[in-house]
Amino acid sequence: MLDNKKNIEEFYIDLKNKFPKIAELKTWNKYNWSIEGSENSMIMSDLAEEIIFWTSNDKLEDSRFFFEYLESCLKNYDQRVTSFIYTDFLVTIIETKNKEARELIKKMMLSKTKEFYQRLFQFYSESE
Repeated sequence: MLDNKKNIEEFYIDLKNKFPKIAELKTWNKYNWSIEGSENSMIMSDLAEEIIFWTSNDKLEDSRFFFEYLESCLKNYDQRVTSFIYTDFLVTIIETKNKEARELIKKMMLSKTKEFYQRLFQFYSESE
């Protein structure tokens, strides 16, 4: 059976279209990006840092919209995208030293995102 889910390249295109602020990030020029490359991990971590920044600067509506989008990505994108969200994006959230932003972000997470975040406690603990 063919997997008709979207890939990492489509994820980035959709992300930039939905979030013009993200399209302007220096992240996109910082790495020699490729579909198969490990730089996707760094890109996802940079995206998490940006969402932490938005949240800590009271751009809560933008952050909420991002987490709604992220939830749909966990359902509509392939395993590679899901893996990067799980192992890089969410780990950056869990490890942020900005506890206040992290707590707000956790309240914005929807069911699948929350489930993945909770699974990470097997391997990580939140920074104090």
